[in-house]
Amino acid sequence: MILESISLHNFRNFVDNKFKFAPSLTIIMGKNSVGKTNLLEGIFFVCNGKGLREEKQEELMNIEVASMHVEAEFSDKSSVTTFKIVLKQTENLEKIFFVDRSKKMLQSYLKYTPPIAIFSPELIAIIDGQPSLRRGFIDDIISKCDLEYKKRLQNYKNGLRRRNKVIEKENDPEKLRKEILFWNNYLIEQAEYICEKREWFVNFVNKSEKLDTHVFSLNYEKNEISLNRFEEYFMREYYQKRTLIGPQRDDFKIFKQQDEKKIDVHKFSSRGEQRLALLWLIINQIQLYEQELEHKPLVLLDDIFSELDESNKKIVLDLIKKHQTIISTTEEEFIKHLSKDTHIIRI
Repeated sequence: MILESISLHNFRNFVDNKFKFAPSLTIIMGKNSVGKTNLLEGIFFVCNGKGLREEKQEELMNIEVASMHVEAEFSDKSSVTTFKIVLKQTENLEKIFFVDRSKKMLQSYLKYTPPIAIFSPELIAIIDGQPSLRRGFIDDIISKCDLEYKKRLQNYKNGLRRRNKVIEKENDPEKLRKEILFWNNYLIEQAEYICEKREWFVNFVNKSEKLDTHVFSLNYEKNEISLNRFEEYFMREYYQKRTLIGPQRDDFKIFKQQDEKKIDVHKFSSRGEQRLALLWLIINQIQLYEQELEHKPLVLLDDIFSELDESNKKIVLDLIKKHQTIISTTEEEFIKHLSKDTHIIRI
């Protein structure tokens, strides 16, 4: 599907704006802090049902307004599909999803939206931040390709929450053993599928280890879950009042091959190398979407050229030739090297 246009009403710093896009390449030009990233986030939001940054949903709205909406038109051969998300602040925050004016629940809505991949400086936290950010990023990718994974992941989170409540409330160890047995088995059943798909993702990524002259690999550090481990951790969980094992504690680590050694990118690489590692991961995300969904994803690149040298910029230029791509940049020089078909939005 091709993004034709997007309308932003009270989204971030946009009051009432509409933007159109080229089927190949669109460049968003402007100085820092004028809203380039906000425009890309609006596209991400309407396709994924959530913002790019980790914050409260109401912060997506302009200050002192009670509602906002984002609406995008995508074309596919002879048809056009409209996606719209409305946020309303009353006593509670209400989020409403529409596909061609038909109201949908979130899960149904996401079945229709096109795949999207985004590179943004905001996402560098996936590399240098907490394991939960890496898990969330990879979970979102797998969930887009596999609805069963998404269901199992939600089942696991719900079961984990219920198990933790039992541990918090029960003070008798013997009663606790009996009460959590059901949840132990339930979590193990859900975790089996989750871990299997996470291993599948890692294996897929490691088949494409090269990014130009750079060689990366992804390591899955699985936190095993079993009845034996639940028994081993029982007293620690009893005293700490929470579940201490399982896929909610998994981690994923990126390594770079250097002088016949594997270097931990998260700890020992420069900022530029970390950005390359993130780009490598996102390129694999794009390839996975093409293979599993049989659709080319929309590619969003926010401030992609910062801290990349000329050879690495070429990697990006090769990528954008194959997909509908929207790039934000402050570099006027970059425009001179683009084709005449490139659409430019100045903010």
